Amino acid sequence: MPLRRSPSLGLYLLALHLVAGASVTIAELRLPVRVLLALAVAAAASRGLMLWRRRGALGVEALRLLDDGSLWLRDSAGNEIGARVLPATRVFPRAAVILARPQAGGRTRAIAVVSDSCEADDFRTLKTWLRWRAEKAAAG
Repeated sequence: MPLRRSPSLGLYLLALHLVAGASVTIAELRLPVRVLLALAVAAAASRGLMLWRRRGALGVEALRLLDDGSLWLRDSAGNEIGARVLPATRVFPRAAVILARPQAGGRTRAIAVVSDSCEADDFRTLKTWLRWRAEKAAAG
């Protein structure tokens, strides 16, 4: 299942940063506090932009869902990584947040898949697979 960048997720993040910046500007705070909060919002926006740009280098380009409840990730370097889906994975109507731990060990990866990150049929398949995998793991 190929994945792509989600335009809506980028817009949501931008909107949230704009709201945070506007609330700091509107708030009736003393100037030093207002400046500190504005700097914090700017730093968060800068970090978000840096992560958004870096996502291409470290991002997941494709998922392969397996019958045993595990999956394979293909990163942008072309490496395929077998991973186990953790129970903390969450499925929402328009998004899924997959927590995957590589089978070879290493750091847990959080993969946000929004409804416009893939084809509609692939997104439905992913949500169904994640729900059944969770029920199967809980039952046995």
